[in-house]
Amino acid sequence: MIQDLEKNIEKQYHYAKNLGTLIFIESTFEEVQDGNIGFQLRCAPLLEKKKNVKILDQNLPVNPFDPPEASLYVQDIGSDYSIILNKYSIVPKHYLLITKEFKEQKDGLTPNDITVTWECLDSMKDKYIAFYNCGAQSGASQPHKHVQFISLKESNISTLYPDEVPINATNVSTPWSHPKIPFIHYIFRITSCLPIDLINMFSKLLSLIMETGQALEMTEISYNFVMTKEWMFIAPRIMESWNYISVNSTGMIGMFLVKSEEESNMVKDIGVLKILKQLGISRNVE
Repeated sequence: MIQDLEKNIEKQYHYAKNLGTLIFIESTFEEVQDGNIGFQLRCAPLLEKKKNVKILDQNLPVNPFDPPEASLYVQDIGSDYSIILNKYSIVPKHYLLITKEFKEQKDGLTPNDITVTWECLDSMKDKYIAFYNCGAQSGASQPHKHVQFISLKESNISTLYPDEVPINATNVSTPWSHPKIPFIHYIFRITSCLPIDLINMFSKLLSLIMETGQALEMTEISYNFVMTKEWMFIAPRIMESWNYISVNSTGMIGMFLVKSEEESNMVKDIGVLKILKQLGISRNVE
């Protein structure tokens, strides 16, 4: 457990927001059902404005994590990592675990990354998700390695479909897949927080999607990884976006983000599951 992490994030969030260096992006959300699976569809029109500002402002740093803005910095974690706030936050207190030295996001998570990610999750009283977008088709927004953390309470989400993972889905040889989700994914329930057990569990998930990629003769594997204190989830990706709607790890587990009412209506008309099936590797379901 990392001492005072939650308190420090809370304090720095309000400081940076009041200072104006952290931009809180207003959004609306609704619950939608698809195939008896609940999804949250969140609409944030100002995201389009943010994208246009980035294109026009040539003074923005090439790597916003090196160094991070002073007002967004929270604290160091050992000698290799720092905690910073997400500059453009749709959910309050959205924070990042970044490597101090530049490491490639596409290189994937290391055993130490997994251990420190767990320590961050375990330091929060609220239920958080940690997520990592790896590879060109994963929805990653920055090349500098970073794990992101979002509070489900602040997101107004009570359950996600990976929460249905059975109690006995703990054996590293038998991961679980939700019977109604039409893309390849694997989930383990976490019963041990020992670093070696967490690392072995992630390694098994990673090996499964690598085997899938090799079977399909994919030259590069992109994936989405999500972890809570209850489970780990992984899914390989073959497309980064659908109809110009970029989707990252949160979208793959049921938190879908759009930038306009038009996009929202389009997603509801097509169906979330049909969209996610195209972004991942499709599979037959019940």
